[in-house]
Amino acid sequence: MTSQVPRLDQSEWCANGEPGLEFDNSGKRSLLVPGIGHPIPIELPSAERFAHGFKDWAQNRLSAREMEMLRFMNRITDRPGWFEEAHHLSRTVLWAEEAARSHLISAAAWDWCYKELRDKAEYYQKTGLTLVFDSSSRICNLNCGRCGRRGSGGILSSWEERGGRFSPEYQWLPCEVDIKQEFFSNGKPKVRISSYINNLHPRHHASLYDSIEKCVEASIRSWNEILTYRYRGRTPERIRTFGVQWSPPPPDSEDLDDFESMLGQGQGGLYTETKQRLDRLLQRPDNSRAPSESRLWTSYPPFGPDLLVRRDRYCYALNPTEALVAKHHRTKRWLHPEPGTAFSYEDWRKGKNNGCVVPGHAGYLHAKKVDDPFKEDHEFYTVDIEERFADNGLQVVVEIGSVDLTPDDPHRSRSEWQLSVLSNDHNVAKTIVYPASENVSSHSGSLSFRVEAHLDPPMHVYGINTGSDPFHPLDPLADIYDFESHLELNSGECMNSPGGPMLQFLGTVAAPDGRLIAFPNSMQHRTEEFSLLDPTRPGRRRWLKLHLVDPHYRICSTRNVPPQQFDRWYEAGFGRIDWEARQMPTELVQEIEAMVGEFAITAEEAEKIKERIRTEREDRFEIVMENMPLYCFADYAADGDVSRYRP
Repeated sequence: MTSQVPRLDQSEWCANGEPGLEFDNSGKRSLLVPGIGHPIPIELPSAERFAHGFKDWAQNRLSAREMEMLRFMNRITDRPGWFEEAHHLSRTVLWAEEAARSHLISAAAWDWCYKELRDKAEYYQKTGLTLVFDSSSRICNLNCGRCGRRGSGGILSSWEERGGRFSPEYQWLPCEVDIKQEFFSNGKPKVRISSYINNLHPRHHASLYDSIEKCVEASIRSWNEILTYRYRGRTPERIRTFGVQWSPPPPDSEDLDDFESMLGQGQGGLYTETKQRLDRLLQRPDNSRAPSESRLWTSYPPFGPDLLVRRDRYCYALNPTEALVAKHHRTKRWLHPEPGTAFSYEDWRKGKNNGCVVPGHAGYLHAKKVDDPFKEDHEFYTVDIEERFADNGLQVVVEIGSVDLTPDDPHRSRSEWQLSVLSNDHNVAKTIVYPASENVSSHSGSLSFRVEAHLDPPMHVYGINTGSDPFHPLDPLADIYDFESHLELNSGECMNSPGGPMLQFLGTVAAPDGRLIAFPNSMQHRTEEFSLLDPTRPGRRRWLKLHLVDPHYRICSTRNVPPQQFDRWYEAGFGRIDWEARQMPTELVQEIEAMVGEFAITAEEAEKIKERIRTEREDRFEIVMENMPLYCFADYAADGDVSRYRP
C-alpha cells in the first residue's frame, strides 16, 4: 500500500495506547469515559481509531505537477454542470485549452486529468459526492441545498496537562446522534439528535434541530470518504519520484570521441560536416533559469562558430569535448515527472502504483535494515461509520454563527490556520456549510487547506554529483516538489541547517451556499476573507460547523451533563411556578430566589469562558507549529560541497 511517513517523537506525542479499552456514556451504567473511569490523557492504538492532526498524521509530499493537476480538477468540478460536460467533447476541448495554459499540465498530465474527471463525474452522478485534493487525505464536497445558535465548549474538571495535547480546563460538549436500523431510509443513514445541542433549546428551535439532523445525515456519507487510519492513505499518489530527470541528456562519451577524431583531421568533407554539427550544438539557447554568474559563463568565452580557434581575454581555446560539456550544462533543464510514466492510469485506479519515475536510494534502505515503504501497491479501504457504530451512535459538536458586515466594516480578513488540536476532544473530522448568505461576494468564506507532508532526504537522488551544476544542488528538487525556494529544504546557514516546516499548501475550495465541505482533522484549514457585494448595504453569511468525535471513543456529552444556561434552568424550574396564584408574598419569593442563586452559567460567564477557550486553543496550536518537523536535506546535501552555492 502507499505508506505514509511515520511521525517523529511518536512515543512522546502519540502513544500506541492500550488496546481493547471500553467506553460507555449510555447512562445504563456508571460513566466510563476519559476523565471518569479512564484517565483523561488516553489514546487508543492507531489501528483502533481514526487519525487526528496532533503529531499523528503526515502524508508524502506531492510533486508540483500532481498538485497542479489537483488544483485544475478542483476548478473544473467547482463549475455548474461539470459532470455532464465531462462526457461532451466540445466542452472537454475547452478544458484542454485551459489546462494547456499551465506549463505544468503537459499532454500526459491532461490525458490523466481527462480520464480522472470522467470517473469523478460518474461517481458524482451515483453518489452526489465530489472528492477534491484527494491524495492520502481528502476533502469531500456535497451540494445538499439549505440546512437550517452557537454551540459552546462544555466545562469539565481539571486534570494533569500532558504534552500540550490535553486541556486542563475545557472540552467540547457534543450532542448524541442516534443511528439505528429503524431510522434507515432507502439504504442511506437516517439520524436523530437524541440529546440537546449545547446552547440550543430543543423546543424553541425544533425546526433548526431538523435542519441540523439533515446536515449530519449528509455529512456521514462525506465522513466515510475522508476519515483515515494512521499511515494508511485513501488515494494513491499519481506521480512518484526520488530524483530529477534532465533534458537534453549529457553528451555520450563515444560521440565526444568521434568529434575529437573527426575534427582532428582538420580538413575534408567529414570534417566540415562534423564542424557544422558541432556549431549547431554550441549555438543552442542557454537555459534562462540558469545562474549567469556561474563559472560556466564567467570562465568560458561566448559560444560562437569560431569558439574552437579563437583566443581572446580567456587566453585559451576550448577543445570539442570541453565545449560540448560546458554547453550542455548551460542548456540543460530539469523535467517535472510525468504521470503515466511509472504506472498507467488504469493501474493507478487499481492501486498498482509501486513504480517510480526516478528510483530512490535502495542502498539506504538496505543499510538501515528496513523495508521499502514503496515496494507494495496501495491498499484501498472503506469506512462505514453508520453501520459499524450504529449501536452506540455518533457524538457531534455543533457550532452555529454568522459573519456580519456593514458599509462601515465591509471586510473580514481571512483567519489564521486552524486545527482542532486538543486530544481530549477526539475530533477527527469536520463539516462546514454556509446555509444562507446575503449581499456578500461569491468568494467570501472560501476554505483553504494545507497538510503535513514529508520527504525522506536519504531516499532521494540529488546534488552536484547527479548533474545539478550550475544550479544550487537543491533547486531541482525544490521545484519539482512545489517549493518556492530551495531554502525551504535547507536554510543555507550551514550544512546542517533545517529548512521550513513540513507543510504543503493544497489549495482553496469555494463554499457556495448549501455546499457541505467535509475534511479530516489531519488537515489544517483557514477561512478566506469576507467582503460585501454591494458596499452600500449590510451583508451576512451564516455558518454551521459539525465536529465529529472519533466514534471509537465515547466522551462526556449532553446526555450526561444538564443544560448549563441559567435561563434554561429558570424556565424549567423556578420560572414555571405561579407564585401569585399560590399567594406568596413578593418579598418571600425574592428571598427564595436569592437562596437558590444562579448556580448555572450566566451569559456573562459564558462569554468569559468562550474567550478563555479561544485563547487556550490558539496557544495549543502554537505548540503544534513549534513542534512541527522541518525539512532538512542538509546532512545529505548534494553528495558534495554546497558552500559556493549559498547566497
